[in-house]
Amino acid sequence: MTINNLIIHNLEKEIQGSAKLILSKNTLESLADKTISLNKDLNLCYRDSNTSYGIFRATSDDSETFQQEFDKYLADQTKENFIVFSINTINQLYNRIDSIKPAKGGYLIYADYVDDWSNRFLSVFFIRDKTDKIFKYKDDVINIDEVVCVDTDRLAMASRINIKRYQDVNNPSTYLSFVSVRQAETSDYFLNWIGAEKIERNDEDTDSLLKILLNIDPPEENGSPMEKKEFHRKAYDVIITFGKSPINTTTLSTTLFNDPSTISKYAEEKSIILPTEFVGNKRKLRALTGYHIKRDGIDLKFPVAYYGDKIKVNDESSFVTIHSEILAKAIKDANRQWKV
Repeated sequence: MTINNLIIHNLEKEIQGSAKLILSKNTLESLADKTISLNKDLNLCYRDSNTSYGIFRATSDDSETFQQEFDKYLADQTKENFIVFSINTINQLYNRIDSIKPAKGGYLIYADYVDDWSNRFLSVFFIRDKTDKIFKYKDDVINIDEVVCVDTDRLAMASRINIKRYQDVNNPSTYLSFVSVRQAETSDYFLNWIGAEKIERNDEDTDSLLKILLNIDPPEENGSPMEKKEFHRKAYDVIITFGKSPINTTTLSTTLFNDPSTISKYAEEKSIILPTEFVGNKRKLRALTGYHIKRDGIDLKFPVAYYGDKIKVNDESSFVTIHSEILAKAIKDANRQWKV
């Protein structure tokens, strides 16, 4: 991971209280181990959170927005302009949160960075502090003391922008993602501040999940990797149990891999857009059970795992080759019985 710029500001506010800004005047050292470690921890937490995808919401008024300040920074990407961008936007948040009595403040970490898979992001992580107990040895007695530290394991709110996708005007996509927080009455102000608009992409999200499940290595079963055909069938059966409810990829990952983050980690590594929850397209999901193709008077149905193995298609010709002694014998027998 490479950190271009990272800065931390504190928006102090207790529930029912007034807000107060404590601003940093400079960024953290980008090459420092502590800076990189913090950003890695926050990104791991973000990956395993309940995320949704969307774009910046269009606005019709003349007020300054997060997107406008972001565009200014992208136009001239100096450290000084990054600091100005962070201060101007956190002041916009301060103006929103000060009048929202149920809202609580915290630390805002702005980061411009490139991850381990060459994806460049602008992220805003909103985290809060917590009180932990520690042991201290004093006067021949180990006593209990308390220390205040930030809770990087739980993101209060967060948003992340894929800069390459955002700047690619010829191939528009959902470049913005954010953590979906359940307490809408106290968190909507954060998404309104970012200007995030969720985009429903159920068909595209189904395609993304299929792409992952059809390419990811199956888990082990009884000490050896599960056969792809069996894994695809199991994945399909698990997905069907969601019924009319949205597919939850964290739950699916836990069931299939005994790990809630296996699917989201693979999506991250392959730069695949996949939200935590979406409504699956049942017709598309049948691809997990195999291909069923009817063309030229031929009806062919086979498991996905057979493609490239038992069934091969020559890219430079119209030949389809099927390697199956059992099928070959059955065809010969069917033809032979009608011979005179």
